[in-house]
Amino acid sequence: MNKYPAFSSLFISCVFEEVVFRVTVIYLCSIVISNKLTVIILSALIFALVHMIFFKLYMFIITFILGLILAYVYLSIPHFVAALWSVILIHFVVAYIGVRSGIVYKLTRR
Repeated sequence: MNKYPAFSSLFISCVFEEVVFRVTVIYLCSIVISNKLTVIILSALIFALVHMIFFKLYMFIITFILGLILAYVYLSIPHFVAALWSVILIHFVVAYIGVRSGIVYKLTRR
């Protein structure tokens, strides 16, 4: 079985999600909200709600914490490209470990 298509689709999804959640959501939140902590919490909340697979509370909690970390890292690095690639890499490593270890499957099955 070829593992590269799954690897590449996971990477592409991480790139897409980070552009949507870090670049777009944080930018839009920053227009309306001046408090950096509130922007981080709001973007993490939106990230977690979108990732709440099968409406399981623990998936919400896990992705909310990851969303907090990613938003903080993104806003802490002043250079846009470095910030974006940093969160893409973190997101990809977490997702890859979750998929390869079977944790994602165990958490999302009914």
